[in-house]
Amino acid sequence: MIDAPPPLEQTDPVLAEHFRLIANGEHPAVKTVAVEGRNILIRKKDGTWLRRRMTEPGRNDPCSCGSGKKYKKCCLR
Repeated sequence: MIDAPPPLEQTDPVLAEHFRLIANGEHPAVKTVAVEGRNILIRKKDGTWLRRRMTEPGRNDPCSCGSGKKYKKCCLR
């Protein structure tokens, strides 16, 4: 049985607050965020777009799900 990862508010409260502000349309710089394939598209308030490539953790990096295991022993499979 796989446990659900902890809420973002617990693991990274600053990032959670940014997402909350974006979702409510209150963020001072970002209007919307979208995912397109392996890219994150960020639309700023001035109408310009930023494109960021999502990176996958290396095999020996800690798993991003918060299990404390290495990525190769957890979510890589």
